[in-house]
Formats: sequence, structure tokens, C-alpha cells
Amino acid sequence: MDNGGGVLEQLRRGRVGTASGASSAAGDPNARSSEEGDESAGPSFGYLRGARDRALHVTFRRERCGDAVALPYSWLGPARFHPSRGIELLFVGGEYVLVTLRGRNLGTAAGVGIDLFESGLLRHRVTWVREVPAAESRALPETACVVDRIEVRVVTPEEAAELVS
Repeated sequence: MDNGGGVLEQLRRGRVGTASGASSAAGDPNARSSEEGDESAGPSFGYLRGARDRALHVTFRRERCGDAVALPYSWLGPARFHPSRGIELLFVGGEYVLVTLRGRNLGTAAGVGIDLFESGLLRHRVTWVREVPAAESRALPETACVVDRIEVRVVTPEEAAELVS
């Protein structure tokens, strides 16, 4: 478990990777494109436009907690998408960090040829994901990809093994 000095706590304090490594728009969840034009965004996530572009980190911005957690893509291990449970991502560094994204239409394309799970996170093109506030979510079309909740927690090796079983 996280005893205050673990990876998750270090990430919260900014002692481990803190930026997406991609572009200036990654820092602003409301930005629609960067100055260089290499990033686009939907209401829930920003992504690199180039099909071969890859981000170094992905930042999870949690509205409810008021924090942001950045994790390196080099730590991304098993991932699972189930429409009723959401997207589960296991990051394996010094500890096992499980990130769960919950919402609606998480498998829906947000832009030309990109969806949050397969062509976004699995191909390391997503630079940030954010919780969309309830009022904003209600104003979006029913077909929009909306992340309502982001859960980040340190898990045991046994819990991590359940993700792949």
C-alpha cells in the first residue's frame, strides 16, 4: 500500500513525471489545439493528431479531488475496456497504480479516427484525460465521449493480476 512515500504520493507532490511531454495544450483541458497545431481535444481528453506521434506521459485531471496525476506511458501495462465498467489501466513502476475511467461512450471516436481507448490510450496518443463536470456533461450531446470519474489507486500484485484474468 501507499505509505505516503510511494509512487502515487510522489506523483501528487510533483516529484515524479509531471508533464505530458507533448505540447503546451496538454496543460489546459479546455484547449482545442496547441500553437503548433499538433494536438486536438474533445471534452474529456486531448490527443496528438499525428498517427505516428506518441506522448511520454498521460495526465489524469480529477475535478472531484482537485488534483492531477501524470504517469509515464512507459509504465503502462495491461489495459481493459468494458462498456459497463469503464477503462482500467494498470501502470507498473515501483508500485502498481490502477487508473479507472468511468463515463459514457468511452469507445466513441472524439475526432477523425481516434477514440479514447484503442487509438488513443493504447497507442500513446492521449496527453490528458479529465473529469467533465456534471453541468458540462449534461450540455454535451448524448453521443459524446464523457469521462465522469477518474479513480487512481495503488493496488497489490494480487489485485493487479485480476485485471488480466
